[in-house]
Amino acid sequence: MSDALTELEALLPQIGPAVDRRRFGESLGRTADVLRDASRHVQRLRALLDIARETDFEHEAVKQRGMLTPDRRPKLTPWMDVS
Repeated sequence: MSDALTELEALLPQIGPAVDRRRFGESLGRTADVLRDASRHVQRLRALLDIARETDFEHEAVKQRGMLTPDRRPKLTPWMDVS
């Protein structure tokens, strides 16, 4: 009986790192699941943008918001400015 207790006492310091590794593995698994679907989401967004361009929806939305410059180009807001 005391041998079993001694073994358990020896294992106690390993519990914390083992739990950390398990949590890290689970987190890595969730991240892999999200990344696995990422290309599908990108394809869906590209298709949506293509449809918006084909139907001229993006320009209609910009016109409705009064975001066109006098030469009919979209105005850049500060967060869109890349210069």
